[in-house]
Amino acid sequence: MINLGVYVSASKVVEKTTGVGKHSIGMIKSLCKNKEVNLILFGSYEVLNNPFFLFKSLKFYSLPYKTRFLELSWKVINWPKIDNYIPNVDAIYVPGEELVSSQKYNIFFTIHDTYNFLQNPKNLRKLMLKHSYRLYLKKVCNILTVSHFSKKKISELFLQPKNKITVLGNSVGFDDENLKLIKKNNKKIFEKYITIGGPLNEKKGGEHIINLCSYIESKDKDINIYIIGGIDKVFIDVFKNAELKRTKIFGHAELSEVKIIELLYNSICYLQLSNVEGFGITVIEAMHLGTPVIINEIPSLIENTNGSAICCNNKNIAFIAEEINKFKNDKDYRDKIVNLGYRNASKYTWDRFSKILISLIKKTISI
Repeated sequence: MINLGVYVSASKVVEKTTGVGKHSIGMIKSLCKNKEVNLILFGSYEVLNNPFFLFKSLKFYSLPYKTRFLELSWKVINWPKIDNYIPNVDAIYVPGEELVSSQKYNIFFTIHDTYNFLQNPKNLRKLMLKHSYRLYLKKVCNILTVSHFSKKKISELFLQPKNKITVLGNSVGFDDENLKLIKKNNKKIFEKYITIGGPLNEKKGGEHIINLCSYIESKDKDINIYIIGGIDKVFIDVFKNAELKRTKIFGHAELSEVKIIELLYNSICYLQLSNVEGFGITVIEAMHLGTPVIINEIPSLIENTNGSAICCNNKNIAFIAEEINKFKNDKDYRDKIVNLGYRNASKYTWDRFSKILISLIKKTISI
């Protein structure tokens, strides 16, 4: 039996969350079901005060600090050590990206992508943070990530040997009961809209998304466009100036999980036009729901879709619009891509990734 300490961040293991949070929740749920593991959760006392915390039934050890202070202090001065706040464990697992400080435990630390470090790389704060990560990663037992693309970038940016980095992955981040509810109550007949992964920002290809929306609205009067994830401040005026009539932006906070599943399930197709992604979890979720996917041709999305999505250059809006039209009007073509997506999505399971993690921990602590 492995006694595994897991750091839980207050903002991530809650009902409404995004990629890193979904990864944390999926991995913890899977580890809970594994009889080889005894989970010991710990984190700020604020976690238990959050009414949306998903793991209240599990044993939780509180640290007497606010989450914001705790995680900033770990980054800046590598304090406080967690060793005196939790019982003895065999290892510490960090599914988010918090620099948990310990003197005596092996730490398995997750980095999902390196985008934030690559933006404004000469910024003093970014340089200091990169330095903190390099020092920290020298001490951790193993670095975990979600794609071979991210593994390569982590190795280059933080000067880490590739054999110290293990690729896990992501799976469907939706609650099983919500998935069953949608599939039971909805006949799979797509409606006249497409869904696009947001938020509207530089990372997610915001400029190209707006251009595509303008093009589609001018060419096809039937299709509505739903962008899931909100919008960054710098894109608000750009979006307003585009004067889009049939494009609607949904922030994560205004949509229940059931509504997000329903939007994806009944969509003509789902588009992930990001300039950068560590993984792209919603792509796998859309495939799992039987919705065809169009992706920008970036390494991580190409890797994780394995030929089961339509690849494009996110600047080529005419080609993208043509593919959307084919999904709308050509059932055989749509069914072909849907079936490829089903097969690809089936390879990505939390149980598979948690077993990789357990095997890695066993090897390290010689169980």
